[in-house]
Amino acid sequence: MYAELAKAGTAAAMIDRMQTRAELYDLIDLKGYEALDANIVASRLPLTLRC
Repeated sequence: MYAELAKAGTAAAMIDRMQTRAELYDLIDLKGYEALDANIVASRLPLTLRC
């Protein structure tokens, strides 16, 4: 893709070969990450260790 971008100045010819956002989200299991993130409680340092 970078070669095409350097040669043509655009990635338009590569669009049909590029990953969609939906495919990316499926690949990285975004829904699973969001569920995990929603369940994480922020950590807090004890008062004696705070600066």
